[in-house]
Amino acid sequence: MSAEKLEFEDKSFNLASISMALHHLPDIQKALKEMQRVVKPGGWIIVNELFSDNLNPAEEVHKMLHHFRSKIDRLTGVSHNETFKKDEIREIIKASGIDIQFEFENHLEPVSLAETNELENRLEKMKLHLEKLESRPEYEIFKPQIEEFRQAALKHGFQSPPRIVLIGKSAK
Repeated sequence: MSAEKLEFEDKSFNLASISMALHHLPDIQKALKEMQRVVKPGGWIIVNELFSDNLNPAEEVHKMLHHFRSKIDRLTGVSHNETFKKDEIREIIKASGIDIQFEFENHLEPVSLAETNELENRLEKMKLHLEKLESRPEYEIFKPQIEEFRQAALKHGFQSPPRIVLIGKSAK
């Protein structure tokens, strides 16, 4: 179901969470308000979201891949924003009325794409995603980015960006 229109009764849950999806939502504030609506008084809201600032080179490679896809998605009418900075995520959550009680960062280990078929898999996915633009002028702009990603991944490795986990309570 849509995060912006949850099909649950008011105050149905002790906890609501969203993970790795804020940047996919067309109306983030509406979704966060819906989460607050379905949580019981005193209930918890957890937001887990990747962020894009202060990344190491391997994390920047992941961001390159993510932003490649997000730009194509937006050009084809799919809601997919670029990743937010850590402070932007905090401000989005606070603006919704969620009172942040705790937060922490989650960092994942780097992966060597050269030692597995994973690099080829990711390159194939990029090519498939690029096909959505085949009849558009943007196709030629995005096409070289696949090789740029390959070179960067071979040089720096590949690491999922860190995530900020915010745990809060609804102000309602």
